[in-house]
Amino acid sequence: MWTWRKIGTAAAVVSITIAATLIVVDQIALPWIVSTSDTVRVPSVIGKKESTAEYLLSQLGLQVKDVRYQHSPSVQPGVVMSQLPSEGSIVKEGRRVYLTVSKGLETVSMPNLVGQSLGQARRQLARMGLQVGSISSVVSSDYPAETIAWQSIPAGSQVSIDAAINLGVSQGAELRMPYIIGMQLEEARAALSAIGVQIGAISERSTKAFTAGTIIEQEPPADSVVSTSVQVRVILAR
Repeated sequence: MWTWRKIGTAAAVVSITIAATLIVVDQIALPWIVSTSDTVRVPSVIGKKESTAEYLLSQLGLQVKDVRYQHSPSVQPGVVMSQLPSEGSIVKEGRRVYLTVSKGLETVSMPNLVGQSLGQARRQLARMGLQVGSISSVVSSDYPAETIAWQSIPAGSQVSIDAAINLGVSQGAELRMPYIIGMQLEEARAALSAIGVQIGAISERSTKAFTAGTIIEQEPPADSVVSTSVQVRVILAR
């Protein structure tokens, strides 16, 4: 038999159960439903063109804002280099996505170095973030000795930062043959290459006066006036 006390107790239990259920729904279930119903997983747009990245993100209800542009030596211009939030992040629809897009290589306008001294050319290139590459000697009647007579990249051209610029330094109107007797063959090659001349015929002769492989004779002789087309004949000690 149910008594009024039992009925009251049962009613209280039911009320408590209903209240607890409402608390769970209100504090846990509803926030979870709300938080998951309007969220998206951020895709990776790194390596894609800026316009493609913006389209893909907008299709998911995301906004691209405050795009940052940065020079890069390895990423093509207009391509996304980084993103925030990162790939796989779970975010609300309408969330802003920040992109960094490549501007490509940073370039400068090549200065005119012709007519400057080598020291002046070095300093100007350094100020512009450029480097001196190989230096060769050239015969020139147009530019005084020890001044720049030629540069590998024409003035006014766009050149990337850190590029190496090869220079030709005038030796004046006359090119004189250096003294290479006593040098090893590779050492002599380097000395002649510096003035734009190459070694031609090579022969050997027995001698006790020089170490084997040392140059004991040259033709043309040292201090001769020569052109860059000359082929220098050398005799090596055997």
